[in-house]
Amino acid sequence: MPRLTPREVEQYRESGIVIPQYRLPASEIDRLRATLDRLIAENPGVRPERLVSIHIDGDNGEGVRGSRAFLELGHNPAILDLVEQVIGPDIILWGCQIFCKPGGPWSSGPGASGPDAMMAYWRASQTFAGVSGI
Repeated sequence: MPRLTPREVEQYRESGIVIPQYRLPASEIDRLRATLDRLIAENPGVRPERLVSIHIDGDNGEGVRGSRAFLELGHNPAILDLVEQVIGPDIILWGCQIFCKPGGPWSSGPGASGPDAMMAYWRASQTFAGVSGI
């Protein structure tokens, strides 16, 4: 299983964010991209940034038809092992939302830290060649 380097753990403790060296296999990314495309097509009346609770398969009670593939991503042992290194073994999938936004110079991630900060796994599903706010 992948492990964060000591520097990555230190970076998380200092800034509340880390971009690990670990990457999901290309086949998994392709599968998730196809699932996301299908999810967007199956939710024509929902704006992409409103795709909440997508880890619940079928109708999730919030007007969104989700996919079990995103629940499986939340259970991915490799990702969980990395997260456990910085927050411990008590990990809860509180929710799952897709943030769909076009790439561009305005794209940036949150910089939350402090006592109310949460662990978020964020993965861009499309390549962006530019500068991010992260």
